[in-house]
Amino acid sequence: MYKEIEGVVYYTTIEACRMTGISRRTLFLWIEKGIIKDVNKRDWNGYRLFDDKYINELKEFVNSRRVNK
Repeated sequence: MYKEIEGVVYYTTIEACRMTGISRRTLFLWIEKGIIKDVNKRDWNGYRLFDDKYINELKEFVNSRRVNK
């Protein structure tokens, strides 16, 4: 379930993965290897929060990788 903080909508890791069509493992691997940037926002538990801008950039990246294969 998304969260709204100061007027900005944020999504959980699972939601971000569902929206972009990749697995959590792939997302974390890409972040770990520096292929994509990590998020700047985390909740009070330390869980990543993904905003619409990040989701859109990730979708573009995922789509570009699918076209090149």
